[in-house]
Amino acid sequence: MKTAYIYCRVSTEEQAEHGKSIETQERLCRKWAKDNEYNITEVFRDEGKSATTLNRPALQDMLAKGQDKNNHTEIILVQDTDRLARNTFNHLFVKKILAKNNIQLVSVSQPMLDDSPEGKLMDTMIASFNAFASQITGRKTSKVLQEKAKMGWFPGAARPCGDAASAQPRPRGQADRV
Repeated sequence: MKTAYIYCRVSTEEQAEHGKSIETQERLCRKWAKDNEYNITEVFRDEGKSATTLNRPALQDMLAKGQDKNNHTEIILVQDTDRLARNTFNHLFVKKILAKNNIQLVSVSQPMLDDSPEGKLMDTMIASFNAFASQITGRKTSKVLQEKAKMGWFPGAARPCGDAASAQPRPRGQADRV
């Protein structure tokens, strides 16, 4: 029987603890594997890890196992390519490592990403869109935090040390005012 790994990732600890995203990713990949007669040999999960870096324990473990000469895994399943990388260079770098070891990356929600010239073009474009979306989100978050700071709000769990008002209780769920 053909063999596959599954790779799942969520970016925040809150998603990992309270969300269903990582379970949904795995379920969709398992369904694809069953429908296409692949045996899942291992599931790799990076919970609360950003896809803008390759410094993720489960990803590194998966890549190391994929490079093992005794490894017979044929594909790695992801729900979407943004689960693997939100940086175009990193996406292409991981795909290169996999290809060197005769492992194909399969996105179960993006079937147009195949080994055809058109599929490769779409893969690169989607990887770029994933990076773009991450950069836009980062820019929006930065702007919101800047505006909150201008309004006197400290975006954190506690006020900075030395703030005379820090002894006053604040309503639950509200940011501290400096």
